[in-house]
Amino acid sequence: MEQRRQAQIQQQESQQKSGKWKKTKGEGERKRLLFGINYDRKGQHDSGTQEEFRWCFTGVYGPHSNPEREVMWNEIAGVRGLWEGLWVIGGDFNVCRFVHERLNCTRRSRAMRSFSEMIQDLDVMDLPLQGAHYTWSKGDNSLQASRINWFLICPEWNDSFKDVRQIALPKVISDHMPILLESGDLDATPSYFKFENMWLQSEGFIDKLKNWW
Repeated sequence: MEQRRQAQIQQQESQQKSGKWKKTKGEGERKRLLFGINYDRKGQHDSGTQEEFRWCFTGVYGPHSNPEREVMWNEIAGVRGLWEGLWVIGGDFNVCRFVHERLNCTRRSRAMRSFSEMIQDLDVMDLPLQGAHYTWSKGDNSLQASRINWFLICPEWNDSFKDVRQIALPKVISDHMPILLESGDLDATPSYFKFENMWLQSEGFIDKLKNWW
């Protein structure tokens, strides 16, 4: 996987230097990937200590054609190759993963399979969507509807928080539902039971231990 990421980064750099890198319509539509690193958020642990919490967010606006999607998957993999910390991807991918995520869909398309393969290759998690079945619909009767808005998180993000959820919120103006990534509190460092041998020398300790147990 790491070799694939490095190869994709080198290919993009080579194309840019040689002038072969051409902007496509899809690049204009997705307004390029947004790449931001937050160094300011602090994690408060139950022990009372604070430590720096670093994470990366990649914003996505996906194209509609398969060739342009493949370019975007490579770009996302290139971003992953530059960042080894906690990572979240989110936005309008303009593609589903499975048949049940599109209204009246009967066949899993190449784009759906490619999207699922990208998720697997990058080792990110697709959390269950709560609050709705679809995130986009067209018309008052919703004759067209699909789930095309996503948050994808790295496993470390899921391990760092107690209650990570992906929730669809009510539509206001757009035909897309806003998606909320709710993570809850940072998970505190696990505490371990420690036994002191000196306790055995305390009068009545064994009897108390039997009663507690």
